[in-house]
Amino acid sequence: MHPTRLVGWTPETMSAGIQGPDGQFLPQTRLTRVFQDGSRYATLDPAPVVQVADSHARGLYAGILDHRFGHFLLESLSRLHDRDHAPDYPLIWSARADQATHGFLPWQAELLSILGVAGPHVFVVEPCHVGDLRLSVPGYVIQHEFTAPQRSFLAKVPWRPEPGRRTWLSRGIQSRRFLPGMAEFEERLASEGWTIIAPETLSVSEQLAIYARSERIAGPVGSAFHALILMRDAEGLPVDLFVPEPYGSEERMNQNYVTIARAKGFAQRTHFIPHAQMIAAQGINAARFGSMLSDCLFSA
Repeated sequence: MHPTRLVGWTPETMSAGIQGPDGQFLPQTRLTRVFQDGSRYATLDPAPVVQVADSHARGLYAGILDHRFGHFLLESLSRLHDRDHAPDYPLIWSARADQATHGFLPWQAELLSILGVAGPHVFVVEPCHVGDLRLSVPGYVIQHEFTAPQRSFLAKVPWRPEPGRRTWLSRGIQSRRFLPGMAEFEERLASEGWTIIAPETLSVSEQLAIYARSERIAGPVGSAFHALILMRDAEGLPVDLFVPEPYGSEERMNQNYVTIARAKGFAQRTHFIPHAQMIAAQGINAARFGSMLSDCLFSA
């Protein structure tokens, strides 16, 4: 088993994999993404090795450890739906050396606890031998597939909406996503009884407790919405996504949001709004932008 290494120091180009007894890499252990235009991405095979210094008697291949929230939730957890079939096997993660130094971040450990995934955990940062390595197929493939076993494994928090409780996921403190007029619009929502939260300021458990009681969830598109995959019995949950142009159609936007909504049965609506540069170029003032958002959110 090989660790994860960046190729060219970009997080989207990585090498990792499992080298079989014959020296060949197992294609089913590559991290694969399938995009809406039909193109594919797969991790590169590292250079084969003949001898390794470390070994483990057995383990369950957990896949690639990623410290980004969305990628961890969708990809790093995608092979753990098979955990109950090998509960005593250590979970073996392909990791980068800088990640393994810190281990799981607090929110990652919290997610694993919510999912009932216990250790021991092994972070592989140098090629090692595993005598008995269990493999499972990914339960989530980026922008493409969300399998029934993975949906069942992740659905741990029952959706029990309270009448009138509506939640807006704000991105106001993330400057690169700033939109003129958004602060004023959020003030209006708050005055009308909406709960405004910045998900990144809350623990995972705190976020889920809010989502579980919400009868409607809305906000600018972002990976915080991926946490809704942890909802159970959430068919019909109204979700409003606000997506900055120039996408203009669901076929052109990030398909993870569409894939998740369809698999979970959310009543999801997508609203395409101008991005900051477009707002400036068209001379759209804050009041007009707030009115545009209101028309989207409060239209039938």
